[in-house]
Amino acid sequence: MTAASEFKLATRWILRVVPDTRGNWLFGTKLFRAMRDARLARLSLHHGDFHSELRLDLSDPAQFTMVKRGRFDLMTAAVVCSALRSGDTFVDVGANWGYFTSIASHRVGRDGLVLAIEPNRTAYRRLSDTLERECLVNVVTIQCAAYDRIGRHVSLVRRRLHQTTSSYVCEGASGKHPVLTTTVDYLTSKTTSGPVRLIKVDTEGAELPVMRGAGRVLSESKPAVVLEVSRYSSRFGYDMNQLYDFMAAKGYSRAYAIDDTPGRWNMSRPVTSVIEGQILFCHPRSACSRLPDLV
Repeated sequence: MTAASEFKLATRWILRVVPDTRGNWLFGTKLFRAMRDARLARLSLHHGDFHSELRLDLSDPAQFTMVKRGRFDLMTAAVVCSALRSGDTFVDVGANWGYFTSIASHRVGRDGLVLAIEPNRTAYRRLSDTLERECLVNVVTIQCAAYDRIGRHVSLVRRRLHQTTSSYVCEGASGKHPVLTTTVDYLTSKTTSGPVRLIKVDTEGAELPVMRGAGRVLSESKPAVVLEVSRYSSRFGYDMNQLYDFMAAKGYSRAYAIDDTPGRWNMSRPVTSVIEGQILFCHPRSACSRLPDLV
Protein backbone atom coordinates (compact mmCIF):
# COMPACT_ATOMS: atom_id res chain seq x y z
CA MET A 1 0.00 0.00 0.00
CA THR A 2 1.32 3.42 -0.93
CA ALA A 3 -0.09 6.84 -0.11
CA ALA A 4 0.46 10.26 -1.67
CA SER A 5 -0.98 13.56 -0.46
CA GLU A 6 -1.81 16.58 -2.58
CA PHE A 7 -2.36 20.06 -1.14
CA LYS A 8 -3.23 23.53 -2.27
CA LEU A 9 -0.51 26.10 -1.61
CA ALA A 10 -2.47 27.61 1.28
CA THR A 11 -3.01 24.16 2.79
CA ARG A 12 0.68 23.33 2.57
CA TRP A 13 1.56 26.68 4.16
CA ILE A 14 -0.72 26.08 7.14
CA LEU A 15 0.68 22.58 7.68
CA ARG A 16 4.19 24.06 7.74
CA VAL A 17 3.24 26.86 10.12
CA VAL A 18 1.65 24.55 12.69
CA PRO A 19 4.44 23.22 14.96
CA ASP A 20 5.06 19.50 15.48
CA THR A 21 4.05 19.63 19.13
CA ARG A 22 1.51 17.87 21.30
CA GLY A 23 -1.97 19.31 20.84
CA ASN A 24 -1.03 21.11 17.62
CA TRP A 25 -4.40 20.15 16.15
CA LEU A 26 -6.05 22.80 18.35
CA PHE A 27 -4.23 25.56 16.47
CA GLY A 28 -4.25 23.81 13.09
CA THR A 29 -7.95 23.03 12.93
CA LYS A 30 -8.82 26.60 13.92
CA LEU A 31 -6.75 27.88 11.00
CA PHE A 32 -8.45 25.50 8.58
CA ARG A 33 -11.90 26.46 9.85
CA ALA A 34 -11.00 30.11 9.22
CA MET A 35 -9.60 29.35 5.74
CA ARG A 36 -12.26 27.01 4.41
CA ASP A 37 -10.93 27.03 0.84
CA ALA A 38 -7.75 25.40 2.14
CA ARG A 39 -9.26 22.80 4.42
CA LEU A 40 -9.45 19.87 1.96
CA ALA A 41 -6.47 17.65 1.15
CA ARG A 42 -6.41 14.85 -1.42
CA LEU A 43 -5.05 11.42 -0.46
CA SER A 44 -4.28 8.84 -3.17
CA LEU A 45 -3.99 5.20 -2.09
CA HIS A 46 -2.61 2.37 -4.23
CA HIS A 47 -2.47 -1.34 -3.48
CA GLY A 48 -2.02 -3.78 -6.35
CA ASP A 49 -4.93 -3.22 -8.74
CA PHE A 50 -6.72 -1.04 -6.20
CA HIS A 51 -6.66 2.74 -6.41
CA SER A 52 -8.70 5.20 -4.40
CA GLU A 53 -8.68 8.94 -3.89
CA LEU A 54 -10.07 10.46 -0.71
CA ARG A 55 -10.58 14.08 0.27
CA LEU A 56 -9.73 14.79 3.89
CA ASP A 57 -11.21 17.68 5.88
CA LEU A 58 -8.35 19.19 7.87
CA SER A 59 -10.72 21.17 10.08
CA ASP A 60 -11.42 17.85 11.82
CA PRO A 61 -8.86 16.99 14.56
CA ALA A 62 -8.60 13.31 13.57
CA GLN A 63 -8.05 14.03 9.87
CA PHE A 64 -5.68 16.91 10.59
CA THR A 65 -3.57 14.70 12.87
CA MET A 66 -3.45 11.92 10.27
CA VAL A 67 -2.13 14.27 7.57
CA LYS A 68 0.20 16.24 9.84
CA ARG A 69 1.85 13.06 11.15
CA GLY A 70 1.72 11.29 7.80
CA ARG A 71 0.21 8.29 9.57
CA PHE A 72 -2.27 6.67 7.20
CA ASP A 73 -2.40 3.19 8.84
CA LEU A 74 -1.24 1.64 5.59
CA MET A 75 -0.88 -1.93 6.86
CA THR A 76 -4.46 -1.99 8.13
CA ALA A 77 -5.60 -0.32 4.90
CA ALA A 78 -3.79 -3.05 2.94
CA VAL A 79 -5.64 -5.70 4.96
CA VAL A 80 -8.96 -4.03 4.14
CA CYS A 81 -8.14 -3.92 0.44
CA SER A 82 -6.84 -7.50 0.28
CA ALA A 83 -9.60 -9.13 2.34
CA LEU A 84 -12.50 -7.55 0.44
CA ARG A 85 -13.85 -8.12 -3.05
CA SER A 86 -16.73 -6.68 -5.06
CA GLY A 87 -20.05 -7.65 -3.46
CA ASP A 88 -18.62 -8.30 0.03
CA THR A 89 -19.77 -6.75 3.31
CA PHE A 90 -17.43 -4.88 5.65
CA VAL A 91 -18.40 -3.99 9.23
CA ASP A 92 -16.58 -0.97 10.67
CA VAL A 93 -17.21 -0.72 14.43
CA GLY A 94 -15.95 2.61 15.73
CA ALA A 95 -15.85 4.14 12.25
CA ASN A 96 -14.97 7.66 13.45
CA TRP A 97 -14.87 10.00 10.42
CA GLY A 98 -14.85 7.10 7.96
CA TYR A 99 -11.28 6.42 6.77
CA PHE A 100 -11.56 2.63 6.54
CA THR A 101 -15.23 2.95 5.66
CA SER A 102 -14.26 4.97 2.57
CA ILE A 103 -11.53 2.55 1.50
CA ALA A 104 -13.85 -0.44 1.91
CA SER A 105 -16.68 1.34 0.09
CA HIS A 106 -14.52 1.76 -2.99
CA ARG A 107 -13.30 -1.84 -2.71
CA VAL A 108 -16.66 -3.65 -2.43
CA GLY A 109 -18.38 -1.50 -5.05
CA ARG A 110 -22.07 -0.94 -5.47
CA ASP A 111 -22.80 -4.67 -5.24
CA GLY A 112 -21.29 -4.70 -1.74
CA LEU A 113 -22.10 -3.00 1.53
CA VAL A 114 -20.25 -1.19 4.30
CA LEU A 115 -21.87 -1.07 7.73
CA ALA A 116 -20.36 1.84 9.70
CA ILE A 117 -21.16 2.04 13.42
CA GLU A 118 -20.19 5.17 15.38
CA PRO A 119 -21.72 6.24 18.73
CA ASN A 120 -20.08 9.65 19.13
CA ARG A 121 -22.34 12.42 17.82
CA THR A 122 -19.50 14.67 16.65
CA ALA A 123 -17.65 11.83 14.94
CA TYR A 124 -20.92 10.63 13.42
CA ARG A 125 -21.48 14.04 11.85
CA ARG A 126 -17.95 13.88 10.42
CA LEU A 127 -18.74 10.40 9.10
CA SER A 128 -21.89 11.70 7.42
CA ASP A 129 -19.88 14.57 5.91
CA THR A 130 -17.38 12.06 4.51
CA LEU A 131 -20.10 9.98 2.88
CA GLU A 132 -21.61 13.06 1.26
CA ARG A 133 -18.24 14.45 0.16
CA GLU A 134 -17.12 11.13 -1.35
CA CYS A 135 -20.57 10.16 -2.72
CA LEU A 136 -20.48 6.79 -0.96
CA VAL A 137 -23.89 5.29 -1.69
CA ASN A 138 -23.12 1.74 -0.50
CA VAL A 139 -22.56 2.69 3.16
CA VAL A 140 -25.15 2.30 5.91
CA THR A 141 -24.36 4.31 9.05
CA ILE A 142 -25.71 3.69 12.55
CA GLN A 143 -25.28 6.03 15.52
CA CYS A 144 -25.25 3.39 18.23
CA ALA A 145 -22.71 1.67 20.45
CA ALA A 146 -21.95 -1.88 19.31
CA TYR A 147 -22.14 -4.17 22.34
CA ASP A 148 -23.28 -7.64 23.41
CA ARG A 149 -26.90 -6.64 24.04
CA ILE A 150 -29.52 -4.57 22.26
CA GLY A 151 -31.33 -1.54 23.66
CA ARG A 152 -29.16 -0.79 26.70
CA HIS A 153 -27.83 2.64 27.56
CA VAL A 154 -24.09 3.23 27.83
CA SER A 155 -22.40 6.49 28.74
CA LEU A 156 -19.84 8.05 26.45
CA VAL A 157 -16.86 9.80 27.99
CA ARG A 158 -15.09 12.06 25.54
CA ARG A 159 -11.36 12.49 25.71
CA ARG A 160 -10.58 15.94 26.97
CA LEU A 161 -10.06 18.44 24.14
CA HIS A 162 -10.61 15.79 21.47
CA GLN A 163 -14.15 16.01 20.17
CA THR A 164 -14.13 13.12 17.67
CA THR A 165 -12.76 10.37 19.90
CA SER A 166 -14.79 8.80 22.67
CA SER A 167 -15.14 5.66 24.76
CA TYR A 168 -18.24 4.24 26.36
CA VAL A 169 -17.25 3.06 29.80
CA CYS A 170 -20.31 1.86 31.72
CA GLU A 171 -23.93 0.91 31.37
CA GLY A 172 -26.62 3.36 32.40
CA ALA A 173 -27.52 6.82 31.19
CA SER A 174 -25.90 8.73 34.03
CA GLY A 175 -23.26 10.31 31.79
CA LYS A 176 -23.60 13.42 29.65
CA HIS A 177 -23.63 11.52 26.36
CA PRO A 178 -25.80 8.38 26.67
CA VAL A 179 -26.34 6.22 23.58
CA LEU A 180 -28.22 3.01 22.89
CA THR A 181 -26.47 -0.28 22.24
CA THR A 182 -26.93 -2.70 19.38
CA THR A 183 -25.09 -5.81 18.18
CA VAL A 184 -23.26 -6.71 15.00
CA ASP A 185 -25.42 -9.82 14.68
CA TYR A 186 -28.63 -7.78 14.79
CA LEU A 187 -27.49 -5.14 12.33
CA THR A 188 -26.05 -7.57 9.79
CA SER A 189 -29.25 -9.64 9.91
CA LYS A 190 -31.18 -6.52 8.86
CA THR A 191 -28.81 -4.92 6.36
CA THR A 192 -26.24 -7.35 4.93
CA SER A 193 -26.19 -7.85 1.16
CA GLY A 194 -23.20 -10.14 0.53
CA PRO A 195 -21.05 -12.26 2.87
CA VAL A 196 -19.38 -10.51 5.79
CA ARG A 197 -15.68 -10.85 4.94
CA LEU A 198 -14.08 -8.43 7.38
CA ILE A 199 -14.89 -6.80 10.72
CA LYS A 200 -12.78 -3.98 12.13
CA VAL A 201 -13.30 -2.96 15.76
CA ASP A 202 -11.76 0.02 17.58
CA THR A 203 -13.87 0.80 20.64
CA GLU A 204 -11.23 1.63 23.27
CA GLY A 205 -11.80 -1.40 25.45
CA ALA A 206 -15.19 -2.79 24.44
CA GLU A 207 -13.82 -5.26 21.89
CA LEU A 208 -14.90 -8.38 23.80
CA PRO A 209 -18.55 -7.27 24.27
CA VAL A 210 -18.62 -6.32 20.59
CA MET A 211 -17.34 -9.77 19.60
CA ARG A 212 -19.87 -11.48 21.84
CA GLY A 213 -22.53 -9.53 20.00
CA ALA A 214 -21.10 -10.81 16.72
CA GLY A 215 -21.12 -14.50 17.67
CA ARG A 216 -23.47 -15.60 14.91
CA VAL A 217 -21.52 -13.77 12.21
CA LEU A 218 -18.24 -15.24 13.47
CA SER A 219 -19.68 -18.76 13.43
CA GLU A 220 -21.49 -18.54 10.09
CA SER A 221 -19.43 -16.18 7.92
CA LYS A 222 -16.01 -16.59 9.58
CA PRO A 223 -14.80 -13.12 8.55
CA ALA A 224 -11.30 -11.87 9.14
CA VAL A 225 -11.33 -9.67 12.27
CA VAL A 226 -9.11 -6.69 13.12
CA LEU A 227 -9.28 -5.70 16.79
CA GLU A 228 -7.57 -2.89 18.70
CA VAL A 229 -6.47 -4.92 21.74
CA SER A 230 -5.55 -2.84 24.78
CA ARG A 231 -5.56 -2.73 28.57
CA TYR A 232 -8.59 -0.46 28.30
CA SER A 233 -10.44 -3.80 28.45
CA SER A 234 -10.36 -3.41 32.23
CA ARG A 235 -13.04 -0.73 31.86
CA PHE A 236 -15.39 -3.52 30.88
CA GLY A 237 -14.35 -6.08 33.47
CA TYR A 238 -12.21 -8.40 31.37
CA ASP A 239 -8.54 -8.73 30.42
CA MET A 240 -6.78 -9.24 27.10
CA ASN A 241 -6.35 -12.97 27.72
CA GLN A 242 -10.11 -13.40 27.76
CA LEU A 243 -10.42 -11.68 24.39
CA TYR A 244 -7.81 -13.97 22.82
CA ASP A 245 -9.49 -17.00 24.45
CA PHE A 246 -12.89 -15.98 23.08
CA MET A 247 -11.54 -15.67 19.56
CA ALA A 248 -9.74 -19.02 19.84
CA ALA A 249 -12.95 -20.68 21.02
CA LYS A 250 -14.62 -19.36 17.85
CA GLY A 251 -11.96 -21.09 15.76
CA TYR A 252 -9.69 -18.11 15.21
CA SER A 253 -6.47 -20.04 15.73
CA ARG A 254 -4.06 -17.50 14.25
CA ALA A 255 -3.39 -13.89 15.21
CA TYR A 256 -1.03 -11.37 13.65
CA ALA A 257 0.19 -8.02 14.96
CA ILE A 258 -0.29 -5.13 12.52
CA ASP A 259 2.37 -2.42 12.56
CA ASP A 260 1.11 0.83 11.02
CA THR A 261 4.22 2.84 11.92
CA PRO A 262 5.04 5.18 9.00
CA GLY A 263 7.99 3.94 6.97
CA ARG A 264 8.01 0.40 8.32
CA TRP A 265 4.44 -0.90 8.15
CA ASN A 266 4.30 -4.68 8.21
CA MET A 267 2.55 -7.77 9.55
CA SER A 268 4.16 -9.98 12.19
CA ARG A 269 4.48 -13.74 12.17
CA PRO A 270 1.66 -15.48 14.10
CA VAL A 271 1.81 -14.21 17.68
CA THR A 272 2.47 -16.79 20.38
CA SER A 273 1.52 -14.69 23.39
CA VAL A 274 -1.08 -12.10 24.35
CA ILE A 275 0.01 -8.66 23.17
CA GLU A 276 -1.53 -5.21 22.78
CA GLY A 277 -2.03 -3.41 19.51
CA GLN A 278 -3.87 -3.77 16.23
CA ILE A 279 -4.37 -7.52 15.89
CA LEU A 280 -5.66 -9.49 12.89
CA PHE A 281 -7.49 -12.67 13.92
CA CYS A 282 -7.81 -15.37 11.28
CA HIS A 283 -10.05 -18.41 10.99
CA PRO A 284 -8.77 -21.20 8.69
CA ARG A 285 -11.76 -20.53 6.42
CA SER A 286 -11.76 -16.74 6.69
CA ALA A 287 -10.85 -14.09 4.13
CA CYS A 288 -7.29 -14.25 5.49
CA SER A 289 -6.73 -16.77 2.69
CA ARG A 290 -6.80 -13.70 0.43
CA LEU A 291 -3.79 -12.24 2.23
CA PRO A 292 -0.89 -14.52 1.18
CA ASP A 293 1.44 -11.58 0.66
CA LEU A 294 0.58 -10.04 4.02
CA VAL A 295 0.42 -12.98 6.50
